[in-house]
Amino acid sequence: MTRLAALLAIAILLCLLPALASAETWTGRVTKVSDGDTLYMEGQPVRIRLWGISAPEKGQPFADEATIALEWITKDKQLRCDYLYTERCREEPCRPVCRCYLPDGLDLGKLLVRLGRAKDYDRYSRGYYAPEEAIARKERRGMWR
Repeated sequence: MTRLAALLAIAILLCLLPALASAETWTGRVTKVSDGDTLYMEGQPVRIRLWGISAPEKGQPFADEATIALEWITKDKQLRCDYLYTERCREEPCRPVCRCYLPDGLDLGKLLVRLGRAKDYDRYSRGYYAPEEAIARKERRGMWR
């Protein structure tokens, strides 16, 4: 039975290899910030949506603070963004959704949520950033003041 389980595990791994090999990682500096969860990166022709978070939209309370925070955090820094998927949209081009990291390896989404500049987007993150949001709420940071 253990030999069968090992063969099954190897077969599954072989099936997953093409998907793992196609994963993209982009590195570059931020050239522009659209809002608190969307940015442009050098070498990428379209704006990038940060995975798993939702920042206030333009015209909503704390939208300017969220945008400024993302600009300040990413200024003059080389980001690493792991492409996850392209969001569905009505207009082209659709935004790629990425999980981005600062040079020290810190998850950019995690930092923005912990600072109270964005919320955990549970619909997509399945609560991944919920612990950071709980801390921001408890400490009354950003939009949770």
